[in-house]
Amino acid sequence: MADVVFYVQHLLGIGHFMRSFRVAAATARVGLDVALVSGGPEVPDPEPARITRYQLPSLRAGPGGFRDLRRGDGAAATTADLVERRRRLCALLAELKPRLLVVEAFPFGRWQLRDEIVAMLEAAHALEPRPLVVSSIRDILQESRKPGRTERTLTAFDRYFDAVLVHGDPHLVRLDESFPAAAHLAARLHYTGIVAPPRSPPPATGTPRSREIVVSAGGGAVGEKLLAAACAAHDRLAAKGYAWRLIGGLHPSPTVRGLLAAHSGDTLAIEDFRRDLAGLLACSALSISQAGYNTVADILVADVPAVLVPYATGGETEQSMRAERLAALGLALCLPEDTLDGAALAVATEAALALPRPAVAIDLDGAAHSARLMTSWLRSGRIASPA
Repeated sequence: MADVVFYVQHLLGIGHFMRSFRVAAATARVGLDVALVSGGPEVPDPEPARITRYQLPSLRAGPGGFRDLRRGDGAAATTADLVERRRRLCALLAELKPRLLVVEAFPFGRWQLRDEIVAMLEAAHALEPRPLVVSSIRDILQESRKPGRTERTLTAFDRYFDAVLVHGDPHLVRLDESFPAAAHLAARLHYTGIVAPPRSPPPATGTPRSREIVVSAGGGAVGEKLLAAACAAHDRLAAKGYAWRLIGGLHPSPTVRGLLAAHSGDTLAIEDFRRDLAGLLACSALSISQAGYNTVADILVADVPAVLVPYATGGETEQSMRAERLAALGLALCLPEDTLDGAALAVATEAALALPRPAVAIDLDGAAHSARLMTSWLRSGRIASPA
């Protein structure tokens, strides 16, 4: 038995998993029994948490993109693989009998796994008593160019879901800016604030930040160009006296591993993955990264100057919107991916280091607010319209 079951599938990078884990951990901290079912490559716990984790046979995106589903061993996923995952997922739901089911992304994303997710939702609706069913999405959705996708999204939402948690601050960006049909969801749409890690203790008064520049590649799946440019920018700025720390991510490609190994030296440190990225950034002079949800949350918590190079390959729009919004507030400098090289990054680095730090209030309490909402829903047995 579980009070709350979270379902999450990460296919490229680990952003969806990290956000779901942070919300699940906050939900467990208020005393609820929480289970997290993950279908992507295994990720170690980002922090200690009273969560029961269940791992489905893993799937990830292959070289052909999100439709090119691969198993953990790299082989193409077969129909039999997908049927087995579906069987295990529905069996888990029957065993756990949650009072509340939280589904990451769907029906606003993850349509390539709709058969699995719809089977889970049908199983949830067949439980007695039926659990509350909630969608969980980030602040900005990827623009869909597929005819009829918005209509299918709304139909699925109306059929299966009681509410949607939007993990963003509406004063920074509203859902209707990336999903124009958001008005259809108004009575069931709950903004939570950004799901960010806990704030690190502030440095002692007068303590200067280090002269370290931190370059991070998120989960490591798509950061090769950024890390290569960072190595070149490091060489160009060697006389400035900054130490550079490059973090290749949890799943760096062999090319990235080779690149980082070749450039390691006294002023360029190499790491694979940091659970405490926000804490590291809080003591750093500058962050250089893409503009994924979790990385930006770490940057905002750390209150560190930043260069953002939004991932825009294959028509991706989400990171560009986020980076441009933060740049407009003076919280970061945005460097378009198609202009990225060592020279451009070196110029952007020096410019960002010279930026003044504006005081901007952004709600970063999304995990705790999500937990409070779910606690109130379970207590009352229903989901009230947002205040």
